Amino acid sequence: MKKPSVKPRAAKVLKESGFLPWRVLGTSEERLHAAVNKLPMILFAFDEDGIITLSEGRGLKAIGVKPGELVGRSVFDMYRDRPDLLINIKRALAGESFTSIATLDGVLLETQFTPLHDVAGKFMGTIGVSIDITERERAEEALKQQKQEQQIILDSAPALIWYKDKENKILRCNRAAAESIGLTREQMEGRSTYDLYPEHAAKYHKDDLEVIKSGKPKIGIIEEYTVASGEKGWVRTDKVPYRDEHGSIIGVIVFAVDITDQKWAEDLLAGQKRVLEDIARGEPLLNILDSLCRVIENHSRGMLCSILLLEPEGKRLLHGAAPSLPEVYNKAIHGLLIGPKAGSCGTAAYHGKAVIVSDIAVDPLWKDFRDLGLAHGLRACWSTPIISSGGRVLGTFAMYYREPRTPDDYDRQLIEISTNLARVAIEREQSECELRASEERYRQMFENNPMPMFVYDLETLQYLSVNDAAIEHYGYARSEFLAMTVKDIRPAEDVPLLMRIISEDPKQSRRSGPLRHKKKDGTIIEIEAWSHWINFAGRNARVVMVNDVTDRKKAEQALLHSQKLESLGILAGGIAHDFNNLLMGVLGNSDLALQKLDPGSRVGIHLQQIKKASMRAAELCRQLLAYSGKGRLDVSFFDLNRMIRELTTLLELSIHKGVTLKLCLEEGLPHLLGDKVQIQQVIMNLVINSSEAIGEKQGQITIITKKLHIDRGYLPFSRFTPEPLEGDYILFEVKDNGCGMEAGTLLRIFDPFFTTKFTGRGLGLAAVLGIVKGHGGALKVDSEQGVGTTFNILFPSHSGEKAATSSQESSQPGNEDWQGRGTILVVDDEEAVRAVSELILPTLGFTALVAPDGFRACELLHAHRDEVAAVMLDLTMPKMDGVRAVQELRKIKPGIKVLLMSGYDEEEAVNRFTNEGFDCFLQKPFVRNQLRDKLRIALAGK
Repeated sequence: MKKPSVKPRAAKVLKESGFLPWRVLGTSEERLHAAVNKLPMILFAFDEDGIITLSEGRGLKAIGVKPGELVGRSVFDMYRDRPDLLINIKRALAGESFTSIATLDGVLLETQFTPLHDVAGKFMGTIGVSIDITERERAEEALKQQKQEQQIILDSAPALIWYKDKENKILRCNRAAAESIGLTREQMEGRSTYDLYPEHAAKYHKDDLEVIKSGKPKIGIIEEYTVASGEKGWVRTDKVPYRDEHGSIIGVIVFAVDITDQKWAEDLLAGQKRVLEDIARGEPLLNILDSLCRVIENHSRGMLCSILLLEPEGKRLLHGAAPSLPEVYNKAIHGLLIGPKAGSCGTAAYHGKAVIVSDIAVDPLWKDFRDLGLAHGLRACWSTPIISSGGRVLGTFAMYYREPRTPDDYDRQLIEISTNLARVAIEREQSECELRASEERYRQMFENNPMPMFVYDLETLQYLSVNDAAIEHYGYARSEFLAMTVKDIRPAEDVPLLMRIISEDPKQSRRSGPLRHKKKDGTIIEIEAWSHWINFAGRNARVVMVNDVTDRKKAEQALLHSQKLESLGILAGGIAHDFNNLLMGVLGNSDLALQKLDPGSRVGIHLQQIKKASMRAAELCRQLLAYSGKGRLDVSFFDLNRMIRELTTLLELSIHKGVTLKLCLEEGLPHLLGDKVQIQQVIMNLVINSSEAIGEKQGQITIITKKLHIDRGYLPFSRFTPEPLEGDYILFEVKDNGCGMEAGTLLRIFDPFFTTKFTGRGLGLAAVLGIVKGHGGALKVDSEQGVGTTFNILFPSHSGEKAATSSQESSQPGNEDWQGRGTILVVDDEEAVRAVSELILPTLGFTALVAPDGFRACELLHAHRDEVAAVMLDLTMPKMDGVRAVQELRKIKPGIKVLLMSGYDEEEAVNRFTNEGFDCFLQKPFVRNQLRDKLRIALAGK
C-alpha cells in the first residue's frame, strides 16, 4: 500500500477533528503546514490501528525528528520497549481523553490525548498535542527546592515566624512557632489564629490590620501568649507587610522572640527591687517578708512560701510570713522546736543546711508532722536556713508544693534569691534594734558620763550638745555652752593648732593631747581628748570626751622626779657601800700602823692625817647612805620640841644677822622615835638653807611643830616621797619669806651636790630627803619666787610607846688588852677587807682563814670545823650572798657564831637576816678596837 501524502492526510485529520476552523483549511495547505510547524509543540495523530497519520510541529526538533517523518509508522512498533508509553497508547485507542507526562529521548513532554470521531460519531483514532515542559519542570523543581530551603531556614531561626493573610489565616509558619503552642506546621498552616489563640487573636489581628493598612511595620510589640504547657509566656514581636510579586500587600509577616525567661527575670528583679525598697524605707519586718513570699510565689506555679524566724535563744522557730499557707497550719508550726528530725524547717535550722523533702508522705523527717502536712494538702517541702553575715542561723525559707516534687535549677535560683533578701531584711531589722539600743546606751553614756563630753558641728564648730560633767567642770551654763564654739575654750595662741587638728580627716577617730583648755574662770587646764565622727541630727559632727590630766601631769612629774631621786639613792647607796669596802683597807692599815709605830715618830703625823681623811670619807659615805635611806640609825624616843629649843642658840649663830627665827611649837607633842643626830642634821640644813634664800635682807624663818592626822580625804602630800598612810603624824615645818624657787630649781633641789650658790658643796638637802625616808616620813616643798619656801616634814607618831634603848649595841667598857683564841673565818669578796682582817686578827689572838665567797668558805669550814670559833661574813657577795652562806655554814657547824659585816647599816642587815639571824653587826669601815669589841660580844653570846 502506497504511503499517503502527509499534507492531504493532515488536512483530512484536522478537518475531521475540528481542530481548526474549516475556513483555515480552505486557504492553503502550505500555509497550514507552515503555521503548524511554527508552534513550539508536537502535533500528532494515529488511527485506530496505531498508524501515525500526523506528525507536525517545531517541537519535533527537540527529539530529533523532522515534520511528517513519522507518518505511516506504527506506534506499537516504535515504542515496544516503552511499556509506560504503550499503556498511554492503549488508553488513547480505547477512546479515553487524558494528559500524561513522559520523557522521550531526554525531553520531558506533557501530552494531551483526545479521541477522533467522524461526523457519524465513529471512532477514527487519537490526536495528541505534546508540549516540551523540560524547562518548566526544572523551574518548578528549583522553586520547590527553594521553598524547602526557605523552610529549613525558617525552622532553624530561633524566632517565631508566621505569614498571615488579611483574614488572619496562617499561610505559613516555622517549626518554632508551631511548637510554641504544641502543634505541627501542618496543623498550623491554613488555620485562623482565632482557632489557635482564642484569648489573644483579636489583639493580634488588630495590630496586623494596622500594618496592612499603613504599609508600615510595627516593631517591638510586647505580647502575651499561652505556651504549650498552659503557662503564661511573652514574646517581643515585629510585624511587617507581606507583599506579592506585584508589590501588593496580601497579609503580614510576624517575627516574634520568646522573652518569657527575660520577662520572668525582669518581673523577679522588679519584685526584688520592691522588697529592697521596703527594707530601705524601714517597713515592718513581717510586711517585708510577706511581700517577699508573694513575689516568689508569682514566679513558680503552685508553690507556697513560708518564712520562719529563729527566736533569740536559738531553740524555736516562730511564724514570720506565709500568705498562701492555711492559717491553721501556720499557727500549728509557730514555736516549732528545732531538732535533727523536726520536719524540713526545724531540721534545716538545727543543722544550718538545706533540707529537701520531695514527698512528705514517706520522708522520715516528717514522721511527727506528716499528718499535719497531709491534712492541709502539702506533699513537698524544701527548706533552706537563712544564715547571717556572721554565720548565725536567723530562720528558714521554705517552698511547699501540693504534689511530690524536687527542685530544678530555676527553683534553686529562687531559693538563693529569697534567702538572701530575707537575710538582708532580718539583719536590717536586728541592726535597727541594736542601733536604737546603741543610741539609748550612747545617750545614757553621754549624759551620765563622769567625764566632760560635748558634740560640735564640723562646719560651724558650734557646740550642739554638752553633758552635765562638762557644765560642772568648765563652769559654763548649758545655754552658754550652746552659744559657743570649740575655739572659745582654747587659749588664743592654741587656736591654730585646733584648726589644724580639725582640718584632718573628719571621719577618723583620734586621740589628741595633751592640749590646753580654758575654764570660765580663766583657769588653764591640760586635757586629753578622744573624738570620733557622728551624724548628729543630720549634721556632720564630732563627739569629744575630755579627760582633765592637769593633776596627773603634776603627779607624773613628781613621780619622775621621785624615781630619779630613787635611782640616785640606789646609786649613792651602792657607791657608799663599795667605797666603804675600799676605805676598809686604808683605815684598817693606817690604824694598825699607828699601833705598831714608836711614840714620837714623825711618820705617825702622816698616818694620823691618813686616818683622819679616811674617817671624813667614811662620814661622807654615811651621808650617802642617809640619802639612799640605808644609813645606819641609832634610834631612840626623844622630845622634838626640846631638841629644837636646845639648838636655838646654835641656829641663831648660823643664820644671817637680818634674819629672825620664830618658833611655833605645839605643846604636848608625842615623842619622836628616830636618830637624834640625823634629825638635828635635818633641822640645821633646812634652817641654814632658808637663811641662804633670804640672804642679807631682812627676813624671817618660822619653825612649826604640831600633831596631824592623815585620812583618805587628805590632799596628796608629798612630791618627793611616797604618800603617807592613814594615821597620826608629827609635823615639822620650816617656812621662810626668802627669794623662793622656780619650778626647774624645785625639781632638782634634792639631787646630790646640786646647789644654786657659788660656794655650795656637799649633800645638803639630798641627805635631808634620805633621812626623812629612812625614818618612814614624808616631805613636801612649796615655793614661789619672790614669796618664799616652806618645807613640811611628817614623822610617824608613836604616842603611848615607851622610850627604847638604841638598837646599836652599847660599847661596854672592857679590857683594852682582851685577847681571844681560835680561828676566825673571814668571808668577803673584797681583797682589801680580807687582807686587813688577816693583819688585825692575829693582834687579837686569833688565827685568820680567808675566803672570797660562800663556796670557798664552806670548803674551809668543812676542813677546819673544830678550829673555827666564828665567821666574819659580808652581806653582799657574788655567787652566794651572805644569807645563803650562813645557811650552808650552819649546816656544816650548827650554832657557829656569825659576825655580819656590811657597808650598809644594821637595819638593812636585820631585814635580810630575818630568819637566819646573826650574833653581832660590824659596819665597814672599822678599826682594830671596833673589831675587838664586836668579837668579844659575839663570842660571849651577848
